[in-house]
Amino acid sequence: MGLDSVELIVSFENYFDVVIADREAEKIRTVQDAVNHIAELLNISNTDEGLKQALFEKLKTKLIELKLTNEALTLSDAIFTRLNPENKEAWEEVEQHLNLKLHVPSIAKKNLLERTLNYKFFEPNYHWLSITGDQFITATIALNHETIVQKGNINCIYEILVVVIGITADKNGLDIYEVQPDKGFVLDLGIN
Repeated sequence: MGLDSVELIVSFENYFDVVIADREAEKIRTVQDAVNHIAELLNISNTDEGLKQALFEKLKTKLIELKLTNEALTLSDAIFTRLNPENKEAWEEVEQHLNLKLHVPSIAKKNLLERTLNYKFFEPNYHWLSITGDQFITATIALNHETIVQKGNINCIYEILVVVIGITADKNGLDIYEVQPDKGFVLDLGIN
């Protein structure tokens, strides 16, 4: 394990107040592996995702109010076909309504001139229009996990997931939409 990986494991241990044995840490290859191991250490098997559903309902209410969607919006729908990141006014209203910080997805610039003028050379490994409501809500909760999830009172696997995503993105300077359960820490996220 590289230094970044060790620091990440230590961050998980500190947040969840657990000890991850070195031999077990070596087996943690993906975000989901980390979640599963921490859930095992905490003896948590509850798969409730009520937190996700409640925030999604609140988001839908605001999108309907802004006339950006109808009630048929589901967690599997592409969210940014309704909430365009370039619509700053709507974005700010949704942020205020949810009372949470939202992460604007990286929108790759088409050519070198555009990237240079915007000082943006990062190319995301996702297309922003493919982000689902589920991914958006999970990323939002992960980004705001310190205020949403009660440290020391973790009740379900979903809460572990959003904390692991939030810590991983924050500690490694990653785009939060890149950190998905199936992503490998080394191969996909570049954490050594």
